Amino acid sequence: MPYIQYENITGDGSATEFTLGQNFRNGTCRIEYNGRLFYEYWEVSPNKIKFDFAPSADDLVKVSYYTANEAGRLNAVRYLTPKQYLELSDSGNETPPEDEAIEKKIREAEMFIDAFCGFWEKADETQQLLFPRIVDIDNEEKYPVIPKEITKTTALFIDMILNGNNGGNEEIVEESIGNYSYKKSTSAQAETIDDKLLPIKVMLKGFRKLTGKMNINL
Repeated sequence: MPYIQYENITGDGSATEFTLGQNFRNGTCRIEYNGRLFYEYWEVSPNKIKFDFAPSADDLVKVSYYTANEAGRLNAVRYLTPKQYLELSDSGNETPPEDEAIEKKIREAEMFIDAFCGFWEKADETQQLLFPRIVDIDNEEKYPVIPKEITKTTALFIDMILNGNNGGNEEIVEESIGNYSYKKSTSAQAETIDDKLLPIKVMLKGFRKLTGKMNINL
């Protein structure tokens, strides 16, 4: 069965890591937590999910995912997973960061992309992130997917901005793009923020929509 739908996770108030019934296709996990899409987790391949906190026995948690042998499937909810970052990254780190550190950077990148891309109609009224949009729903399977360009841009953002290390005499400065702001190290020899963002802007061409209405779920 290539697509597992609504597999139950039962919490106990202390466990944060859960093993699913089958190995999943990386990026395809879609979690519903008490009836709403859930984002406070990351995938621990090949078949584990790690939550930021421990669900209780009273919480209704369901996971849907494609199995690992399903090739070519795009991400369902999160823009990037730690494993995908290690596969896509051009940073050349001999000692890659731990999954938890990568996950923190992924969440920063998701915020930036949403702020930059603006306003689209979301595929699900309970989703927090901008993507997938209504237009990203797979017409054949009715499965909302994150465009592959968004996943690749998330990895590039982490490499170019959050992993930047310019060396020399550094100072911390705050940069703002749209409604998103962050702090980074810089130096006299550092590239400007526009220089660094140019490849990202090119990859996001066609995904920016600055007019419209976007519902924000807190």
